[in-house]
Amino acid sequence: MKTKLLTVMMVTVAIIVFSFFKFGGTNLSSPDTSWKKVQKKGSLVIGLDDTFAPMGFRDKQGKIVGFDIDLATEVARRLNLQPVFQPCVWSNIFMELNGNNIDLIWNGVSMNEAREKQVLFSRPYLNNRMVILVAKKSLSYIKSKADLNSKKVAVQSGSPAFDYVQGYKGADFNPSTLKEFVQYPDNYTALLDLRYGGVDAVVLDEIIADYYNAQQRAELVKLEDAFAKEKYGIAFRKTDRALRDKIQQTLNAMENDGTAAKISKKWFGRNVFLTVK
Repeated sequence: MKTKLLTVMMVTVAIIVFSFFKFGGTNLSSPDTSWKKVQKKGSLVIGLDDTFAPMGFRDKQGKIVGFDIDLATEVARRLNLQPVFQPCVWSNIFMELNGNNIDLIWNGVSMNEAREKQVLFSRPYLNNRMVILVAKKSLSYIKSKADLNSKKVAVQSGSPAFDYVQGYKGADFNPSTLKEFVQYPDNYTALLDLRYGGVDAVVLDEIIADYYNAQQRAELVKLEDAFAKEKYGIAFRKTDRALRDKIQQTLNAMENDGTAAKISKKWFGRNVFLTVK
């Protein structure tokens, strides 16, 4: 009786294990066809925030241009793919990726622990800081994070800036003391409100802060005190390692032959592209 019961139990376990692996209990046994799928359709759909200058934004004619745009376009050309740049609402862009509406996100994506649980990253290709911009006239009373207490501070919705401010644990600044913490759909709207006195400060990527000041010649000042240092990477679905590796190999080749440096100098006046280590 015990032998028969043991046999039945073993057969039951075997059936459960077989079903688990065969019918979707895990993807570990499934082949990674992410590169082959993109290659077959002949296009690479790239999600981005089209207001994020100089990474990806619209010029005066409405065309999407930028540092990341030039890099992605050259990668696609070398892989015989047509690049398709798909503007997304930034607060929803990771849902767009995991919902298979885009193939990847290439738009100065900040690499952090929380996002690494959601997506698969390329290697870092650019350094960045999360900085504070204030109006020049405010420098008499806003010189550091500590001076943001009781002030009205703005960020882009869904950006790392929100997490850095909201989750800050330092002794010099307490987010609970803010007069108001405002979220805007994009950085440019936040910066426009800063220029006209609607908020006291904007926390955002140093890349866009520097570019905005250079282009707009606004009376805005970047404080030396920053919230965080970070790096940018390209974001892929967790399952799309083959696609990630193919694009990374091509990007590495562009670095080795000087193409990445040339694109970098076009947008930044110097080579800011991080080297392979």
